Amino acid sequence: MTALDNPRHERFAQELATGLPQTTAYVRAGYRPDRRHASRLASNGDIQARVEGFQEEAALQTGVTIETVNEKLETAFLAAQAMGNASAMTAAAMAQAKLHGLIGRGRKLSTASGETPDFTVDFLDTDEHAR
Repeated sequence: MTALDNPRHERFAQELATGLPQTTAYVRAGYRPDRRHASRLASNGDIQARVEGFQEEAALQTGVTIETVNEKLETAFLAAQAMGNASAMTAAAMAQAKLHGLIGRGRKLSTASGETPDFTVDFLDTDEHAR
C-alpha cells in the first residue's frame, strides 16, 4: 500500500480511516474548514481506496475480520433467541445484514422476488410476554 502523492490527501485518508468525520479530517489534514470540499475529497476514488487499505491493515493487525464479527453476531442472535428477546435478535440480524452489505447506504432489505419481508415475531407467545 503506497502513500498518496499529495501529503494532505494522505493525511486526510489517515484521519478518515480512524473514524473521524470528514470535516474534522479535512481540517487536520491542513485545510480550512469546508464541508462541501471535505465531502468532495472523501468521495475521491484514490482517497477511498487508501482509507479501505488502512482499515484492512488495521483489521488484520487486530484479528478482526468479517467472519469473526459475523460469528459474534450469530452468537448474540442465538443467545437473544434462547432468552426470547426479539429486540436483541433484530439488532443482531440487522447488524449482520449491514456487515454483509445487504442494507445500508441507500439499500433496502427485500426478498429475492423484490418484496419487503414481513418481520412479525411468531415464535413468541404474545399472551405470555404481554405486559
